[in-house]
Amino acid sequence: MDLLAGDDINRNGVLDANEKNSSGTGEMNCGLFEYTTVYTREPNFHSDGSSLTNVNTASQQTIQTFFANEGVNSAGTMAASLYRSIHPGGTGGVNACNGILDLAVRCRNLGMSEADFTRIYNDVTTSTNTYYHGRVNVNTADADVLTALFMGLNVDEQTALAAAQTLITYREQTPANLGAIGWMIDALGNNHPVITALQRGDYVTTKSFQFTADIAAVGPFGRGYRRVKFIFDTSEGSPIILYRQDLSRLGWALGEKVRQTLLANNTTQ
Repeated sequence: MDLLAGDDINRNGVLDANEKNSSGTGEMNCGLFEYTTVYTREPNFHSDGSSLTNVNTASQQTIQTFFANEGVNSAGTMAASLYRSIHPGGTGGVNACNGILDLAVRCRNLGMSEADFTRIYNDVTTSTNTYYHGRVNVNTADADVLTALFMGLNVDEQTALAAAQTLITYREQTPANLGAIGWMIDALGNNHPVITALQRGDYVTTKSFQFTADIAAVGPFGRGYRRVKFIFDTSEGSPIILYRQDLSRLGWALGEKVRQTLLANNTTQ
């Protein structure tokens, strides 16, 4: 439990008076619970069940029609260039896109604007799988998660740390630009070692479909405390509860000030 929960014994996200700061720096060690999950599933289809356009398997004409319908500038030229990138030389060989970021880089290198890529982002895929598993949401992941991901792809620690901080700074300064995965290219550049490493697989997304709800309830006069953690999944449309855990045994998790306020509000005549 020391590894899982760290200093945060009652897992409420703050260092309470009865919890020790193991680092001695004042910064709480949150443990692995804060940075890991076993629940990752992203649908490779629209919410109504219809298919996305798979650029790895589609014909040039299908890609052109798709681009035109999405309002991509120079749809015919762009479709021909992307098709040749995936099917080089017309020999029947396939240089498939490894993932959505790889597709974004190729489109950028072929001259597609970020605005045009954003138009196709929610309707395009590079996989025939029904679901994606294990992707990291780069719109919400913190520096530790991003650094671990990059180092796991053999990026050196210094480069990984710097890239993670650059991405977080970009997110904070330009929140309106995060609609599609191409913002990572804007933040780091086409040829950055992290972008090159991520292109080798399908590791990142800008979407989340699994969420945690940590719910604490208190009865009249601050009594009857109950706390339950839920994990629910929205990848099939309607939310489905995947996991329920009663955390009441970990004790009060709302802080002393909240307790005092509850007591005061419920005892004042």
